[in-house]
Amino acid sequence: MHGQECSTPCKVQGQAVKGVALQADIEESMAVLGRDWQPNGIKSNQKMIKTLCDEEYNQGIIAAPLDSTSVFADFEKLMET
Repeated sequence: MHGQECSTPCKVQGQAVKGVALQADIEESMAVLGRDWQPNGIKSNQKMIKTLCDEEYNQGIIAAPLDSTSVFADFEKLMET
């Protein structure tokens, strides 16, 4: 499909894609970053959240290390209700 026009709307990650250039850009991003290149949710981003918490402490932005698993604890409780 790379670089060719679709006669019907193409789908990338379930989203309709129109136009050769956009489709090619998305396919290139997926090839470099993986199929799920924009993961959503706390669990999908836990590694990034931990890295951010560690980096904030290492740079002196926060005074004490922050437990990355507790950062969104209140939000997760709200989502359960």
